[in-house]
Amino acid sequence: MGSEAPIKLPVIDFSQLKTNYSINLSIWESIKTDVFKALIEYGCFEASSVVSIDLQESVNIALKQLFDLPTETKLRNTSETAFHGYVRSPKVPLYESMGIGNPFMPENVDNFTDLMWPQDNPKFRESIKTYSKKLRELDEIVKKMVFESLGLEKYVGEQMKSTSYLLKVMKYRAPEPNESDIGLHTHTDTNIMTILHQDEIGGLEIQMKNEEWLRVTASPNSFIVVAGETFNVST
Repeated sequence: MGSEAPIKLPVIDFSQLKTNYSINLSIWESIKTDVFKALIEYGCFEASSVVSIDLQESVNIALKQLFDLPTETKLRNTSETAFHGYVRSPKVPLYESMGIGNPFMPENVDNFTDLMWPQDNPKFRESIKTYSKKLRELDEIVKKMVFESLGLEKYVGEQMKSTSYLLKVMKYRAPEPNESDIGLHTHTDTNIMTILHQDEIGGLEIQMKNEEWLRVTASPNSFIVVAGETFNVST
């Protein structure tokens, strides 16, 4: 699809931020400037120091256990919303995915875990809960920074209250000989923002302003924050 040369997105370190933003106002303003500039120039950036390497490894193990389950078990993950439950289609043969709606609510993770492992899987349960909390915090921080940059900070609270989340986990198998290596077809996300993590194999590509496709690389415990179509309207 695109160039084999990896692109290095702006890397923004979130480790210095604390819960009370006013204590670190200068740091907040510096990171906010970097975030807004990156979204304007690239439409995305690499967020580092969001989760620990230990937590990321724990989640990686949990997700391997999840996708190793029998297909009939994974099919229990259903949703009235398209693509929010278990997805596997001949149109995208390398790809399968599952979803947990609003995973920051402990009962939703509990229900999903009970569905997949009636005998329980406490490590999966706790890893996903902690992971989801960290990602929600990152989502709220980035949105707050963008709203402030646009002079729309008075609307942040209202926006947060109306936000629903989906933790979507995906697996791509290796292609067979003479099979296309495209995991998903080109697309844009219609939501406000997507936070992506990919393993060491990688595969994520983004389209630049000059319409060239370039492969993205990131650190093992970093995330790619991507502005969706709704955010692009704002910026």
